Amino acid sequence: MKAGARVNRTIAVALAALPMLAHAHADGAHTHQTPFASGLFHPWTGLDHLVVLSAIGLWAAKEGGPLRRLIPACALLGMLAGGLAGLAGVVLPLVEPLILASVLVLAMMLLRAEGVSKPAAACLSTAVAFFHGHAHGAEFGASGSAAAYCAGFLLSTAALLAAGYGAGMLLHREGVDSRLRQLTWRATGAAVGLAGLALIAQG
Repeated sequence: MKAGARVNRTIAVALAALPMLAHAHADGAHTHQTPFASGLFHPWTGLDHLVVLSAIGLWAAKEGGPLRRLIPACALLGMLAGGLAGLAGVVLPLVEPLILASVLVLAMMLLRAEGVSKPAAACLSTAVAFFHGHAHGAEFGASGSAAAYCAGFLLSTAALLAAGYGAGMLLHREGVDSRLRQLTWRATGAAVGLAGLALIAQG
């Protein structure tokens, strides 16, 4: 139970810190003018991006097996594709509502007891990340290197995915009770869902 208690505390602290991280980075992002730095800090300036990217990493850890690699890889590809679409000026309808809805979708993935197939996991992670990437690309300024901007937000995306994945993998450590593991996944999914509802209410 001691190991399980540490897992609970770790995930609770990480989720509680998300709003503070979003605020801190939102304040600091404007002081960095280079395209790379702008891209690097952009994913940290919105709570929706923080929650979704961390939740994708958590989901990958929960699914296990080959999906642990497939889900983050598809998310990075989706972010890149969406970013390029945004940079190219491609207009997509309902981007912001879909971004907020993606938080609730990921909450359901964390709450469900059954796993998902490879095609479903690949499509979902790519689609969710695509809309977030589009938002990043669409907000890039007209000056500077678009490639450097993309490299920046992809690096931060990878970091957030890794953070969520690492937190999720704590639940798979030897000695963590299976019932506690399931309870913690449900609590994590509920927390992500509540964050999504809060974001929708604010929007």
